[in-house]
Amino acid sequence: MVELIYRENKKIIKIDGIEKFIYEELGYIDIREICGQFLREIEKQSFMNMRLEDIFIYENIPLYIFMRPAFSVWLSSKIELIYILKYLNDKYEDILIKTDNEELKEINNEFFNLELIMVEKENDNSKIKKKSKNVFGYFKRLCKGIGSAVSFLLCKKERMVMYSMASTIAESKKGGVYRDYLYGDLQKELESKYSIMNIQLLQSEKELYKSGKAAYKVVPLELFILYKKIFMKNPKEYNKIKRNLDVIDNIEFIFEGFDLKGMVKGFMKNRGESICKSYLKEIILFQRFFKKFGVKKCIAIDEGDRGRCLISAGNLVDINTYAIQHGIIVRNSHSYHLTTENKKVIPKTTFLWGENYKKLLSEMTDVYGENNLSVVGNIRSDELRKSIIEKKIEDKSEERIKILFLSQYMDDLVYMAGNILFDGLKRLKRDYELVIKLHPGDNKYREYYEEEIKKKNINGKIVKDKDLYEMINECHCVVSVHSTAVLEAALLKKPSICLRLPKYDDVCKFVEDGISKGARNGDELIALIMKFEEEFGKDYHDKMANYIKNAFFVGNDKSSKMISAEIEKI
Repeated sequence: MVELIYRENKKIIKIDGIEKFIYEELGYIDIREICGQFLREIEKQSFMNMRLEDIFIYENIPLYIFMRPAFSVWLSSKIELIYILKYLNDKYEDILIKTDNEELKEINNEFFNLELIMVEKENDNSKIKKKSKNVFGYFKRLCKGIGSAVSFLLCKKERMVMYSMASTIAESKKGGVYRDYLYGDLQKELESKYSIMNIQLLQSEKELYKSGKAAYKVVPLELFILYKKIFMKNPKEYNKIKRNLDVIDNIEFIFEGFDLKGMVKGFMKNRGESICKSYLKEIILFQRFFKKFGVKKCIAIDEGDRGRCLISAGNLVDINTYAIQHGIIVRNSHSYHLTTENKKVIPKTTFLWGENYKKLLSEMTDVYGENNLSVVGNIRSDELRKSIIEKKIEDKSEERIKILFLSQYMDDLVYMAGNILFDGLKRLKRDYELVIKLHPGDNKYREYYEEEIKKKNINGKIVKDKDLYEMINECHCVVSVHSTAVLEAALLKKPSICLRLPKYDDVCKFVEDGISKGARNGDELIALIMKFEEEFGKDYHDKMANYIKNAFFVGNDKSSKMISAEIEKI
């Protein structure tokens, strides 16, 4: 008897009483790449000169672009479950599935009909919405935000809107200052010429403190959300949406013999239109705001989700729109993989870290090119270049090695990566110190790491909001799955090890490009740390330097100054 136990917090296969993570049995499968390729094939199909992106249109804007990330995640999940069940069905005869996952049940009933038992969901306290304990903190934030909005409106300078996230604020050791490490000094640079409204997203109550401590004025996005709820329940602009759902009936959705058309139709009619309307409401909100208050320019971090809403709204009222690269761009990046040729959904200028990303965006889309991409370097590393502290380890095995582990916040990335990390460190025959830096979006897994540290007697501690660059400076080696901070580590000339998970095997190509070494299990991690000086010697650092040269532009000025200069030109 083979058991598949597929629950929210436990995904294993049990064979003859021996438990394995699912992908330890299945092997390395790049679901993201497989799904990306399948989705691109779907999106190329057309019916009566219309494609999938044309199913919901507003003012010539394909709203599918906003729904695509959610659709891609949904499709990836279906494909992954098909892979798992097909593998088990082909290899074993006696299979029992125990799950609390309705999606798995649906796939099984539709295509496989294996024996399946639905079990009750375990309580996940992290998902229980708790009443705020910091009512005063929220009240203070809103009052300060209203004050900032009034200042913005009273100021006689040209008006500009920025969109930011409280999660990207971190404490700097320099005087205990809290800074937005994605915008850096950009707001300060622009304030001499513009009246700036920084609209800030707050994702959790835990971000209240650092948001309040940041040394710049913000207007809470909550004020705009409140306005939407009261005055925009069903905006008249919804009547302008053109629906072309019959396109779905005339496109093939067959994945390796499994016809997903019925499921896709269900998604589009139920969730798809709802997602599009939600994003459209935000576009309309900002469109009205820009028009009413004479906003002339806007800028966002990244081009996904709300950032693209801001940009699209700006384009609809014909103001100058800008975006700054947030993280690694790869061929399957949801935020940048656009099927459309419609430039209404992209900014007039996108500021990029380096030539590599400019080349990639130009190749993978029909909307990015020489006239709307500007290479300026990475704002996050403006200050970093000034204060590089190289801490070299001496060539002796008894030296304590300081390891910085950069966490992620998705189940698939947390447990399998944690298993490799803790399995390796508990058997490591070398003095070490582990620091786990929680991802800014991780409000759920601290307890898991604490339990593993205690249970496996790991010499480690956990931090969240400490300055990332200071932490990289203080360590000898960075360990992660595919955190963007691996690049910051490379800029600081710090070696890194990427944990190569079966489902997320070198997604950002750090190992392939030579700036990281890869470890697929605890044994490989141990081997790299035990031979640290040998593995991360001159050849490794030469490769790393070559990569940095192409991935990051380094000019005479700070990146923020280059961006502000380009914005001020027009």
